[in-house]
Formats: sequence, structure tokens, C-alpha cells
Amino acid sequence: MQQVLGIVIVFSTIIYSMVLSGSILMFIDTQAFVISLGIFLAGIKLNTTKETNFRTHLRRVFSNDILTTAEAESSASFYSNLNKFTIAASVVTLIIAALSTLQQFDQPKILGPIIAITLLVTLYTGIVSTCFIIPAKFKLLSSLSENNLKDTPTSSVFLKATVGTLLINIVLITPWALGGSLAFLIDLPSLLMIALILLGGLIFVKNIKTKVLSHYLFSFLMTAGILLYLVGVVAILSYDVDSFNTLLTAFSVASLTVLLAVIIVLPFSLLLNYMMQDIKNTELNIGLFTENKSFVKSYALITVASSSLTLLVLIVHFPK
Repeated sequence: MQQVLGIVIVFSTIIYSMVLSGSILMFIDTQAFVISLGIFLAGIKLNTTKETNFRTHLRRVFSNDILTTAEAESSASFYSNLNKFTIAASVVTLIIAALSTLQQFDQPKILGPIIAITLLVTLYTGIVSTCFIIPAKFKLLSSLSENNLKDTPTSSVFLKATVGTLLINIVLITPWALGGSLAFLIDLPSLLMIALILLGGLIFVKNIKTKVLSHYLFSFLMTAGILLYLVGVVAILSYDVDSFNTLLTAFSVASLTVLLAVIIVLPFSLLLNYMMQDIKNTELNIGLFTENKSFVKSYALITVASSSLTLLVLIVHFPK
């Protein structure tokens, strides 16, 4: 089944990034897992009805049955609301961790575990969102006949968007390349992870052919880039660094996957949307797509806040 294969590829890539960051054991925490599981169970319970339960929404994702517009949009809304709930719960967890950190600043030894649990909760929820929730939502929306028949782009549109993206990146990176300061971007593991995640995400949705693709690429790859960055930040908590410069270098390396995700997907998705905006008779439910931009922003803000909290504690308590 293509959805299972897509999940396996994306999840395996995330595990691969953890292995590269150090011991896989640093990413396993029972308390964080229980909190994350509670978040998802509560989200599922609050967003299901007697008429349409979770098993129905799950079956629609993995089934090849033709869905009605009402069925596809109902399940897509379920996954959208589940994502909103997990983000809100992650924010609450972050606020609790921030308050605990501020109150325990005189006890450095317990600050690391507090921050680690917060980051791991965000990491766990982000893994489920990237591996399943976002792809499931877009797979359902792309199955709608009005989304696939009325605004299907030609291959020339994709070719123009690809060439345009390459030209934009060449213009942006040439000055850095001439100055010899672009070597940091040539990181094969990071490029491989982005490529594998993209492959897994596309296999999951398989026949996505419309404007859905550009919205999906933006939401999926940006969230995946943030997730891989978060893996790096969690690893930093267990680094035995001997200088603050080493610490900053570790943060910059962790940020590389986000940068690569931006370089790959942002120009392409913007150009693709621009080239298709004049297509008429579109019945696309724009609201269900564009709200994913707010998901990306929310994940980014949570990650930035968590990273800032981590950096603040490390600065204050960095060994002299």
C-alpha cells in the first residue's frame, strides 16, 4: 500500500537523522511519549462524532474507494483540526516548561530534563504530523474530482517552475559561491534526508496533480525541515561542548536542513501557484489548503521559542 510505504520512508529518514545526531536513546523519553500520546488521544476524541469515528477517517486515507466531496472534506477537516489541537497542546507544554525553567534557574541540573521533555513532546507530535497527518489531509483533498479535473497543470508548467527555481537559487547563491563561503551547503546527509522525505511524501499522495501539490509541498517540506532541525537541537542538549563557539556551530549545523528545505520548496511552490492562478473554473477549497501555512508558522514559532529557551539556559550556565 502506497501510504504505508510513504510513512515508512519518511519515518526511516527521521530515524536516520537521529542516528547521525548521536545515540538514538537520547530521543526516547517515557514521560514525553505519554504526554504526546495523551495529546493525540484527546485530539481524536474531541474531533470525532458518533456519525464519523476515527476508524472511518483512517479508512478513507488508506482506501482507494471513490469518496464524495462531503466525505473527503469531512475527513480532511478532521485531520486539520487534529493538527490544530496538537499545535495548541505543544504551545501549552512550552509555556509550562518556560515557567518551570524560570522558577528553577538556581538549579541547573534539572533545567536540561525540563527542556528535553518539552522538545521531545514537540518532536513526537511533529513526527506524527509530518509522517501522516499532513499527507493524509492532502491525499483526501486531492481525491476530489473537482480538484483533479478542472485545474490540472501541464508538464510545461512544472518545467517552468523548476527552471525558475533553479535560476532564482543560482542568482542568490552565486555571490556566496564566488566568495568561497558556500561549502556549508554541500552536506550530503542533509540533502539525502530532504530527498528521501520528499520521495516518501509524494509516494503517500501518489496521484496529486493540481494546485494541491504546491500547497502540499510547502506545508510538508517546511514542516519536515523544522522537524529535522528539532532533532539537531535535542542532540545539542547532550553535547559535551568545550566552547561557546562550538555550541553555535552545532546550532548552525542543525539549521541546515531547514535552509535546504526553504531553498528547494519555497521558490517552486510560489512560482507554481503564480503560474496557475489564471486558470478558470477552479472549485478548489482554498481555505483547507492555505491554513496549512499557519501550521508551518506555528511549528516554526514553537521551535524557535524552544531553541531560544535552550540557548538561554546554556548561555547562563555554560561552564566558564
